[in-house]
Amino acid sequence: MDYLHRRLLSIRLRLIEKCLFETKRLLETTANDRHFILYSIKDNVDSDLRVRIVKVSSLMIEQIHKMKQEFHLQSEEEDDSIKKIVLSNLNEAWSSLKDLRAGKIHGYDQFSAQDKQLLNIHITKLYALIERIYIEISRF
Repeated sequence: MDYLHRRLLSIRLRLIEKCLFETKRLLETTANDRHFILYSIKDNVDSDLRVRIVKVSSLMIEQIHKMKQEFHLQSEEEDDSIKKIVLSNLNEAWSSLKDLRAGKIHGYDQFSAQDKQLLNIHITKLYALIERIYIEISRF
């Protein structure tokens, strides 16, 4: 297999690997419904199904490992780090906040002046808090 095919295979398998580990993490740690501020996760997987899914996910991860060896796939040059993942999440949050500013929400009725002012106050506070995390994480 040439370099470009191995590279493509590696990229796609890495995505699958991340999904499998996330699935295992979710099934191994979630035993009840989880409630957050604006959404919740309903635990609708019984313990037998949970065990079977984790088992099959583990088998898939083993198969990916075998493929890595057989096709001489390389690990990413730069491994993910917690700092990199946190920064990526912050960038997504920053981008979403930018689109939530009262003047940026289009396609709906206009905000009242009071709602616009109140929304912008909250968005500004969230921006400031994200900036605090950026400052903290950039120190390391």
